[in-house]
Amino acid sequence: MNGFGLTKTDSRLTKVAGFLRLIRVVNSCAVFVATFVGGLLSVGGQVFSGTRQLLAENGQPLARSGGLLSAQGGLASARAEFGTIALAAASMAFVAAFGYALNDYYDASADAVNRPSRPIPSGMLSRKSVLGVAVFCLLAAALFALKLGVILQLALAGACGLVWLYSARIKRTGLGGNVVVSLLAASTLLFGGLSAGYVRPTFFPALLALLTNLPREILKDVQDLKGDSLAGGRSVVSARGERFALRLASVCMLVLVLVSFVPYLGGLYNRYYLAIVLLLDALLVWVGVTMWDVAARLGTGSERLVPGGGSYMEHRLATAIRILKLTMLAGLLAIGLGSI
Repeated sequence: MNGFGLTKTDSRLTKVAGFLRLIRVVNSCAVFVATFVGGLLSVGGQVFSGTRQLLAENGQPLARSGGLLSAQGGLASARAEFGTIALAAASMAFVAAFGYALNDYYDASADAVNRPSRPIPSGMLSRKSVLGVAVFCLLAAALFALKLGVILQLALAGACGLVWLYSARIKRTGLGGNVVVSLLAASTLLFGGLSAGYVRPTFFPALLALLTNLPREILKDVQDLKGDSLAGGRSVVSARGERFALRLASVCMLVLVLVSFVPYLGGLYNRYYLAIVLLLDALLVWVGVTMWDVAARLGTGSERLVPGGGSYMEHRLATAIRILKLTMLAGLLAIGLGSI
């Protein structure tokens, strides 16, 4: 038992919990899924229909470009493609975990104000341990990438470099940092498509991922304004104010709602996609209107009138950020079912 009344077992469990929180294990798994979905979209041009045999007039089996059961393909080829996609997804998941660990390493002083329960400010992990986890995740990503092609390895190396630059420098440059992290989120789908050798089917899903992530990042900057300012960070919020940032996020969500109909209207996805997207768009419209309302309340004093503690803006921001995260995950489902 140590001086804090914890047994060695308790201490180990605390560290394990700290490691899992550090790499944001749910988010890292979501990156794996997004990359895998990107690969599946590209393997058959669509997730499921690419695995169906389509018969030509002469009776020979055909498939959409890159299809799993194409005349030149077969089950062995399909297994090989799925294996490559899985390796790409695993490597990208570890790149994400690497980025999350680096983010905590560089943001320790800001997290002490914004998120004191994070592993470093809470004392669960030391900065040295966090850096060690980041290096481990980087090596794990490289290990999974060994069996990938040179182009994929170079793309992965570029992603790692950009992740490091984002955490160390770009994050503190304002709106540019929000755009970069949104591009990184979108790149998971593109990387999955690249692993399957046909990246074009992932362009629209990647665009939707970017447009979903961008307002979320802006809202997170509003949420973290106090700690970021004390740590010397610069964001669109500190540069232009909370009202501008909230309204910019609202406009981004409106753009996303409009763009989300394009794949259906263009015949890329089916009615299942449309049904899910209509529900998600309703949520996005509500969030956008709410954020505009929060911006209007700033400076009036009414933003503080929330029972149970906390300001109106804090409660609405937390809800909006959760909804946008749900939208990203549900969007993958919409794209998958929409490709049947």
